[in-house]
Amino acid sequence: MPTITVEIAFASDPLNTTPTWTDVTSYVRSGSIKFGRSNEFDEYQAGRATIVLNNRGRVFDPFYTSGPYYGQLTARKQVRIKTTWNSTTRTQFQGFASGFGVAPDVHGDSTWTLEVYDALAYLARIDMPSYLWWQATQIIGYPSGLLSWWPLGETGQSIQDRTGTYTFTFTSTQPRTGAGSKYVDGSSQVFDGTYGAIGPAVVLTGSHFEWSVSFMLKTNTAGPVGGLNPILAGAVATDPATIGIDENGRLAFRQGTNTAHSGFAITDDNWHFVTVNGSASGANIYVDGYLLSAGNTVGTGATEGWQLVGMSNLAVDSQYFTGELQHLACWDGSTSLLSLASAAMNGAPLAGTTTSDWVQDVMDGAGWPAGWQSIETTNAVPGGMIWHGKNALEVLQELARTERGRVIADRQNIVTFQGGAHDYTASEAITSQATYSDSKVAGTIPYSAIGRIVYSDEFLVNRAIVSIADGSTFTADDTASQTTYGIRSQQIDTLLQSGVDALSYAEMIVSRYAIPVLRIDDWTVLPQSAGTTAFPKILPADIAERVTVEILPSSVGSRISQQMLIESVSHSFDSEQWTTTFSGSPAVQGWLLEDATYGLLESTTILA
Repeated sequence: MPTITVEIAFASDPLNTTPTWTDVTSYVRSGSIKFGRSNEFDEYQAGRATIVLNNRGRVFDPFYTSGPYYGQLTARKQVRIKTTWNSTTRTQFQGFASGFGVAPDVHGDSTWTLEVYDALAYLARIDMPSYLWWQATQIIGYPSGLLSWWPLGETGQSIQDRTGTYTFTFTSTQPRTGAGSKYVDGSSQVFDGTYGAIGPAVVLTGSHFEWSVSFMLKTNTAGPVGGLNPILAGAVATDPATIGIDENGRLAFRQGTNTAHSGFAITDDNWHFVTVNGSASGANIYVDGYLLSAGNTVGTGATEGWQLVGMSNLAVDSQYFTGELQHLACWDGSTSLLSLASAAMNGAPLAGTTTSDWVQDVMDGAGWPAGWQSIETTNAVPGGMIWHGKNALEVLQELARTERGRVIADRQNIVTFQGGAHDYTASEAITSQATYSDSKVAGTIPYSAIGRIVYSDEFLVNRAIVSIADGSTFTADDTASQTTYGIRSQQIDTLLQSGVDALSYAEMIVSRYAIPVLRIDDWTVLPQSAGTTAFPKILPADIAERVTVEILPSSVGSRISQQMLIESVSHSFDSEQWTTTFSGSPAVQGWLLEDATYGLLESTTILA
């Protein structure tokens, strides 16, 4: 049996990458670890561990003031489980404690079951911030044209401007009565139709025919007939420029009789990212990164500056805006905003191109420590994403699906993104790392139980439909399979930009799943029964490793041998026994034309 060590970082913060560990092994009775997914069509689940601790002395009772860790028994403390076997020590699992509590005596004994979860569960509770695009654009230099920015309710954000003159420390003066700086100093984002704000005019420093405004918008209120539900406006007496929601619920820019609008209503009470660019030829409106005003702009998009937030000078408009606003920014010039508009809500604010670039953006936007990131370089090119209103794990899983890769937390709690090529190029994925067998041949690892061995239509797919970022779909069919088995379809929603890439994706799916293949659901090992052979393979076994599983059913005929990619690993242990159960999916090898290493076609390869 390996030696088990359990440590808790009582005195360190959850995201401290170099925590101070306290050994609590002497209190450990038993434990379990599980990570992975049931099959290759499912999302990866958060890894979890349980540790049963002796609590007869109320050591892990957060209410026991005389306990050695009193005041430190709080949720999200880091926990680490290590094993040592034959002088090799490795981390089996690292994550965060869900919490501590009171464990009453039962028949003179008391235990506390500590539940621990890994980084995936942590990221599932981090909502992607709407200001992520803003933080990123500052890095790449767009603020050289920035005039002013108001966070409007974003905690921890401050008003910024280029000259120090547009900070909007408002007074309640005419032409409307406002609410001071309530709606521009970060304390609120909600306009209820009774408040607006007035400030010194944000005067465009260059040509007034080149300007841009961007903001986050959420409303279900259209403007009055012939007018706007105002968002931003000038305060000049004649034909002031105004941005707002028209009577049809469309985002509109108006100056005099010249109007541009988004073409469809955005009063759906969902968040949208909006950019309005003005130039000598008119104003263009981008909603969630897409140009929607082309063809309905007349005249000029000129403006003399912005002074009114959430209000308008014109009687035809609503007096005050109703809805929510965030990150209202005024820019001098419009050319740079063309790329910003597409990037901002589409998920690539750092000018990233490939999936791995986007993954990096999401990790950084979620505040995940750089030392806990491992991102493979990938080539797939996403074409769009709206990540506001989603948590970090949801966004990462969308990117993994687009890449046909995976996002997992490894044993050290490092969030790991593997690209679609990983299973065809990584050494541990293309070379079997262990053989689990009932043959009793030296070097093989015996299993104590084996699950279903099936050859069925459970994973049969002979029509694959792959969607891309703009909603278009691309379909691949295997007509021979459809003739034999009937049509079995699956739709896969991706963020891909290219239809060509989507079609290749679909063709890859049907090439792999159009014919049923042998599947072995799971197998269970008691490694102490063959410790010298088993523990060196069992303890480091991980997701996406290739292994071989053999069985001779009823000792009749030829032995069945199937190479598998590990999909899940489950350990349970106490002082006397260690049990490990694996699940897997059939492993295949990509065949890459004209490649010296991967250009060899064998029985387990597919055309990748």
